[in-house]
Amino acid sequence: MKKEFSLILLIVFALLIIGCKKKALEEAELPYDPIIPAPVKLTYKTLDYLTSISGSKTISGQQGLAWWQPMKDITGKYPGLFGEDFSFAPFFGGKDLAASRQLLSEEVKKRWKEGQLIALMWHPCPPTMGEPCAFEGNVKSKLTDVQWTELITDGTPLNNAWKARMDAIIPAMQDMKNNGVEILWRPLHEMNQAAFWWGGRPGPNGSARLYQITRDYLVKVKGMTNLIWVWNVQDFATLASDLNTYDPGSDYYDVLSLDVYWSDGTGLTAAKYNAMVAKAGKKPIGIGESDVLYTAADFTSQPKWSYFMGWRELTQQKNSNQRISDIYNATNVVTLERMPGWK
Repeated sequence: MKKEFSLILLIVFALLIIGCKKKALEEAELPYDPIIPAPVKLTYKTLDYLTSISGSKTISGQQGLAWWQPMKDITGKYPGLFGEDFSFAPFFGGKDLAASRQLLSEEVKKRWKEGQLIALMWHPCPPTMGEPCAFEGNVKSKLTDVQWTELITDGTPLNNAWKARMDAIIPAMQDMKNNGVEILWRPLHEMNQAAFWWGGRPGPNGSARLYQITRDYLVKVKGMTNLIWVWNVQDFATLASDLNTYDPGSDYYDVLSLDVYWSDGTGLTAAKYNAMVAKAGKKPIGIGESDVLYTAADFTSQPKWSYFMGWRELTQQKNSNQRISDIYNATNVVTLERMPGWK
């Protein structure tokens, strides 16, 4: 009887231990639950490369397919970084947004195989209306405080509308993921820029909260684990404080980037660079957009910029051909033929 009782106690004790471990696992913060059923550390070839060149080299980039070939014509070299936009209206020759985004996916898959680093962003229509929409008055617009509160409250009509808006880009994203493409993903860019409906709302329930909701939905619910998350701000005079005011939390981004448009009249100063480096810590930093391109000397004095992205037509409008050629042919700037490839 004693042996049987001891055996029963052992069984009960074992079940209690198993139950406690299961509860602890359930309560643990899993990085990509429920798509990935157990905690894992995802690795990215492209992110590892950005980290490896930080402090020594900077990848050249150009936003927009139409402005890609001109870079080769001017410099003799293609950029190492290709940038495009999921957009708010049909593009790429597509008849509608769905067709446009699929054409974008096809282009990106081709460029990935060529060894280019891929950076995608999105000027989304506000969740208060359908898509497509206009840039002026729609993408550039403002939600009321009441609408914003509804947007960031789970399960509300505007919150569900934002999730449905994200659902619309999933087919193209999934196609790229299925083909092994890693994406520098820069949603809700220029978070401290109040001109866009998603931006200019400071604090934990402001723009940063929408960024958190967006990442949680795309990664945890939709399984878009091929995205390297880029948190992006603009170079306003308030940059040093904005980096704290709009911070979504270090667990929510992999790369910190700055859009440089001389917004405060001073360009890429040492103070801005130092603020970015301090905020990023061990994470890579990049120039998400710029009109005026910086020089090899700039990147020598500020060596931790892992990449720069010339913005569409402004690259040629704001820079001479000689300036463009000089930066692309600098020894500390990486163009396509010097990229490592992603096989």
